Amino acid sequence: LNDSLKYLTKTVFDPFQSFYYFPMNSEGMAFINLYFDLIEVYRRRLEKKLLITKTQGEITRLYGETIVELETVKRNYFKEVDHGTNLGYMIKWNRIIMDEIGIDNMQLFQLKDGP
Repeated sequence: LNDSLKYLTKTVFDPFQSFYYFPMNSEGMAFINLYFDLIEVYRRRLEKKLLITKTQGEITRLYGETIVELETVKRNYFKEVDHGTNLGYMIKWNRIIMDEIGIDNMQLFQLKDGP
């Protein structure tokens, strides 16, 4: 708007483009929630970067960089947690989310937090 930039970021779940064919037990629910919280972590990180952004070009660049980084993180997350069956990696990702946004999915879904 002539002298300022306005933007809005959101994490959106599209139920028409999403699917999950595994059991909806505690592990499955935690797996899905960890995934959404992970996306929220990266949305918030982007928001922090945008606070000091001065141009539309910078916004576009930062958004693109975030999407590329997030794609790599998502691949690692899916590989490591194996649909919620690898408790050790679920704990790893849960800690990241707890540190960043304070949500404990392991407790929320009453999953053991290791031996």
